[in-house]
Amino acid sequence: MQGTDLVSVSQRWQARITASPDYVIVPHDNVFRMGLHASAIGESVYDQFGQYYREFFSRYAGVPVEDAIPGSPVINEDGECYHVQHTRPIYLSSRSQPDPKVLDELRLIRGIGPKGAENLKQRSCRTIPELSHHRRYQKGATHVLEVLNAGPAGVTHLIRSRLGPSHPLGLIASEGFTPEKIRFLDLETLGIFGRPVILFGIGCPGPGGLVIHQFVLRDITEEPAALTAVRELLDGADALVSYNGRSFDLPYLNERYAYYGFDPLPELPHIDLLHYTRRMWKNQIQDCRLSTIERGFLGVEREHDLPGMLVPEWYLKYRDTGNCGPLVPIVRHNEQDIASLPLLLNLLRSKARECC
Repeated sequence: MQGTDLVSVSQRWQARITASPDYVIVPHDNVFRMGLHASAIGESVYDQFGQYYREFFSRYAGVPVEDAIPGSPVINEDGECYHVQHTRPIYLSSRSQPDPKVLDELRLIRGIGPKGAENLKQRSCRTIPELSHHRRYQKGATHVLEVLNAGPAGVTHLIRSRLGPSHPLGLIASEGFTPEKIRFLDLETLGIFGRPVILFGIGCPGPGGLVIHQFVLRDITEEPAALTAVRELLDGADALVSYNGRSFDLPYLNERYAYYGFDPLPELPHIDLLHYTRRMWKNQIQDCRLSTIERGFLGVEREHDLPGMLVPEWYLKYRDTGNCGPLVPIVRHNEQDIASLPLLLNLLRSKARECC
């Protein structure tokens, strides 16, 4: 894309982005009134982060983005963007062979429901391999065994289609993916669909731990280059992991590719941890926000973490003032989001083994 085209894109977006936030401030932190809004923030919290904003603004006055957020430029055929990289000592478990718990789930065979599975087990037909010799279910059992032996992509799809998107067996089957072939995704955007992505976070497991790649837009014109860089990281991946990414991050990302006339991303098995979290803990917690799960189950406490609903406003303040202070906590917020995903995946896999 030519430079003049990028400038015109930036100008169009600046014209479309309004100053009105996508949230409401609830006076006196009225919990009841907060429940009436999809995105609401208590007055005291908003005032607290107003003070934090002033502190960041003062601390980073005159400091270049490159000094405040160490990274390096990335140049590709679609322009230039800014790349930040960190490594965390976080590792994933894996399994080279189909888990025995998967082989015990007779409902993966077409035509067998809960009652049918129970009846078969009472007649000593307890596993899928045993049904491969059953006159009625031989064909279906053989098909499932072929899927199980072909790799985790087919297994996770089969479990999702037969048992539902949040069945714990899907987490167990996901251990079949090679950790280095998994990508963790989290985006920071300027609001609801139709506005630019301002930060792309991609986590890549490796032998040295989780490598967190962040592509930060110093200016809206860097979005096409960042999209191209993200595609390069996703090329060759076997699976995608997110938190509410099936409904938000991935469709949003593909919408941005379509906006610039780029091809959509290839379809990958998608492990959306929000679905499993709701099923596992919905009766134990007040909400399923990632920060709530971190505090309650991962032992992660974020200090002065910027609420996601304030990200667009703080980014626009950075763009309007040229002061990179408001950008710093956005990058930190996204980095922790990415780091928490493999921790949560490991925990959910462990809990899935307990309940399957």
